Amino acid sequence: MSESNKRKFWKIRFTGKLLRSAIFVVCVACFSWQSADFLQLYFSYPTATSVDITFPEVLIKPAVTLCNSNPKLKSTFFYDYRRMVYITCYSSNLHIYGSEEVETTYSNETFRIPNSMNIFVAAIQDLDSFYPWTVPRLLLSVHSPFVPIDPVDEGVLLEKYHEYFIHLKLEEQHLLGSPYQTNCTDYEYLWKKNNKTGPRSQEVFLETIIDSYLKAVHTVRNISLLIVPIFFRCADNGVGGTFLSRAMVVRMDLLC
Repeated sequence: MSESNKRKFWKIRFTGKLLRSAIFVVCVACFSWQSADFLQLYFSYPTATSVDITFPEVLIKPAVTLCNSNPKLKSTFFYDYRRMVYITCYSSNLHIYGSEEVETTYSNETFRIPNSMNIFVAAIQDLDSFYPWTVPRLLLSVHSPFVPIDPVDEGVLLEKYHEYFIHLKLEEQHLLGSPYQTNCTDYEYLWKKNNKTGPRSQEVFLETIIDSYLKAVHTVRNISLLIVPIFFRCADNGVGGTFLSRAMVVRMDLLC
């Protein structure tokens, strides 16, 4: 083998070794970086989850919302173009705004017989159905006393001449603190700090922002409560809504 061929051979071999060494160094560097990142996460976040089951002495009662699927009694109907068609809802222990404290109940971990929180009796007359081809029924929703919902979308239909017994299981989820990025806001604490005024949940706070925007673009008019998408069902031709609660009467008119 000539000298020139030997030099070319050793040059190719050296280049191959150099390339393999560079690939090896890159792989080791990537592996070391991933290992360091994993160890940082491993020592920062807990690897074991503990579940504590407690029985608090005082429990916050949930809110109960009942809506009649019949929009209006036929016997008392009169045409009002400002309202069009609406449904009427009754709510218990719903505290969106206001300074009232939420209703509570006492619990006992050794008390095995369920406590009765609420009893509702409703009478629906078929003759008063606004639409003759429909059967009037009730919409039931059990939810947080600080978070209003839309019973039409999230409620459960109840049949007539039936008795329903609802067994509730109340749970609280406590999010982990640092280093977990929970970004939580205690609206109940802010409500008490602000002399019991303002929204008491994130949902109500967001709806307030949406309502302010709708007012700015002149989409909504004549509102006495700032929860437009939740208590109001907008049809193609425009709908007005009425929400009845134990402490407030809400009327809304929306241009759709």
